[in-house]
Amino acid sequence: MDACMLHHGDFAFGETVVAPRRREVRHRGIRVDIGDRAFDLLLLLAESHGCVLSKQQIVARVWHDRVVEGNAVEALDFQLLGMWGRWMCHYLNGEYAQAIPLAHHFNELASTSSRKCDHLAALRLSGMSRLFAGDLPGALADLQRAANDTEPLPRAQRMRFLYDEKMLSHASLALTLWFMGETELARQAAQQSLDDAREFDHPVSICYALSEAVCTLALLRDDAAALEEAVSSLAAETRRHSIST
Repeated sequence: MDACMLHHGDFAFGETVVAPRRREVRHRGIRVDIGDRAFDLLLLLAESHGCVLSKQQIVARVWHDRVVEGNAVEALDFQLLGMWGRWMCHYLNGEYAQAIPLAHHFNELASTSSRKCDHLAALRLSGMSRLFAGDLPGALADLQRAANDTEPLPRAQRMRFLYDEKMLSHASLALTLWFMGETELARQAAQQSLDDAREFDHPVSICYALSEAVCTLALLRDDAAALEEAVSSLAAETRRHSIST
């Protein structure tokens, strides 16, 4: 997806905005903290407007012409994060047909990673893609494997893909269970996603769980009381942490 330049010099990728002057990234109005090098790379790609960049151009802008190992730009971390970013863009814009092959590619790359979080993210993306394609049993199997994994993860791995990975797995599982007619299990999975985010003490993940899982399930179940409680909690979290909505 090409970036669109806004009138004040920022760039927009769907619901993600890159602000060069403030050196910040916001998704759906919520600030996302990324490193300086990752920001420089994202800004370079935004400014390229979809044009193919050479390795030399990337090294000159992002690494400031320092000597870089031959495979640094193509390193597994960059490939996984880039593939995840493309998948997210398609997913958030409802372009599910384009997201499915990216999930397959992500899965192939993640299988070579030593990080457990990459394997769990691969299961989640695979499960969501199966859900897009109407394969509910396949989606359920992948998402349950991810959500039920009990191996502790370091904090950096749990939030490697911006949000708490445990929370994301349960939030995705909740939607799948609802489509399968398992209304109560779906509600429980949505609540578990919120419990995961609160245990992790990550404000952005808490807001995601409330808006994308708890509120969504309350709407689908026509539970006005649960919806009112979730919206109230979401408003309180955004005020407490100065998160724009």
